[in-house]
Amino acid sequence: MPPVIMAAVTASIIAQIELGYGPAIALTKFDFELFEFPLYLGLGILTGIVSVAFVKWLDLISNFFKRLKTPLWLKPALGGLGVGAISLLTPDVVGEGYTFLERTLAGEGEIVLSALVLVFLGKILATGFTLGSGAPGGSFAPAMFIGGTLGGIYGILIELIAPQVTSFSNYALLGMAGMVVGTFNAPITAIMIILQVTQMNPRVLLPLMTIVAVVHFTMSRWENVSVYTQVLKRQGKWLPPDYDKDPLLHIPVADVLAPAKIRFQESAKVDEVIERMGDTDEAAFAVEDEEGEFRGIITLHALRGALADPLMGRLVTLSDVIDDSLPSVSPLMSLREVIHEFENTSAEALPVFDDEGFAGLVTREGVIGAYREARIAMEHHAH
Repeated sequence: MPPVIMAAVTASIIAQIELGYGPAIALTKFDFELFEFPLYLGLGILTGIVSVAFVKWLDLISNFFKRLKTPLWLKPALGGLGVGAISLLTPDVVGEGYTFLERTLAGEGEIVLSALVLVFLGKILATGFTLGSGAPGGSFAPAMFIGGTLGGIYGILIELIAPQVTSFSNYALLGMAGMVVGTFNAPITAIMIILQVTQMNPRVLLPLMTIVAVVHFTMSRWENVSVYTQVLKRQGKWLPPDYDKDPLLHIPVADVLAPAKIRFQESAKVDEVIERMGDTDEAAFAVEDEEGEFRGIITLHALRGALADPLMGRLVTLSDVIDDSLPSVSPLMSLREVIHEFENTSAEALPVFDDEGFAGLVTREGVIGAYREARIAMEHHAH
């Protein structure tokens, strides 16, 4: 964190010395009427949907160029060709677009709806061709441009329906914020940018925070995708937010409970039990008394002495070798708690008791298998 802060402060100081203090885009006037609040909710939902589409488009075009069987140097050339073709129709898509945004926010000249729609779509396509082909360029300024034009389109349409609204430029400004939130999952950054653009105008706070909240909620329905997480996923470097969490904390014993279908009487001879064990893949078995009450657990490992001496196997019963001092667990306990119980014993299995009595066994092998499957699922979700 300190290096990031130092880099940000240093960059800000140098930029202010060279360019002067003030935002690249400025808007001194912002009016807000309470009856427009539902309209801002609608803009937030629309911006969230467009953000998802924009991120998916960048991912789609990047994968297309990645699979394209052409020399590496040719891919940026093809991307540039696409951008050039788009710029013939609408030159404003070239560059970061701050000048166009400032004109839009200031309401300079006559803003034609069809031209704004063309610039909006053209910028989305041009950004995809640039970044997808591997050409140098960023996504932050294009996202603000797309959000500003989207908000402008929305505002003009609202003005056509309800002329009493404040100004379409207000919606353009808030569209910029919404697109930053949706594209980069950066709500605080979006708030700070708009406050700086409006020179800390307090009237912008309520609609701004409304847009940010709605877009953030909308994006969360799509697992909070962003431009940066999609890049990491394509490179195989993305780790989900809960990657460092222990999956065993959320897996109950009931999910790995073995019902102990094969049970032995405690009076059974060891050699008979060993013979029956050979017909199954189970590692541990429940032992019960004549009344069917649970007495303990037996494993093949525990019978190793009888395996070495056949005479002992014919004389010794399970009551002589079972482990009846094992801790019991509940089906509702997490596997993390069960791991702690296993750490205190060398047993391969522990008995599980519910409200009705003995319910089955939980084995070390079952816990390890559940952990492995949970990790694989997390890796699959990450990619």
